[in-house]
Amino acid sequence: MGRNVLFAEEVRIEGPAGLLDHVVTRPDTAAHDVRVQTLPEGLLQSVRVKNNGQGEIRGQLDQLVIVATRSLQVLERPGNVPVVVQARGDVLYKDLATGQEVRQAVLRIEGQIEGQ
Repeated sequence: MGRNVLFAEEVRIEGPAGLLDHVVTRPDTAAHDVRVQTLPEGLLQSVRVKNNGQGEIRGQLDQLVIVATRSLQVLERPGNVPVVVQARGDVLYKDLATGQEVRQAVLRIEGQIEGQ
């Protein structure tokens, strides 16, 4: 995957152990609620925009730049599972090399982390 940008209301990223080494988020504690939980499904990091709805959540998964207006979740799962990015609500996905855009209500991207 080349350099791309994903805008959506909600974004959820799931993947295998080591996923968190590929994901960067920039939460702002004044504008976002941040939560880290251990669940039966794995380790979940959640960033949500606080009640006033101001601000956006920015993150990056390797070369995919992510902007979420409501929530961004990252679930690192045990086992050899694919990386899945699911976006909902006013989704815009843009390939920066070609300028090609995809706009839809829901988008799902599936792939593997290189070397796994």
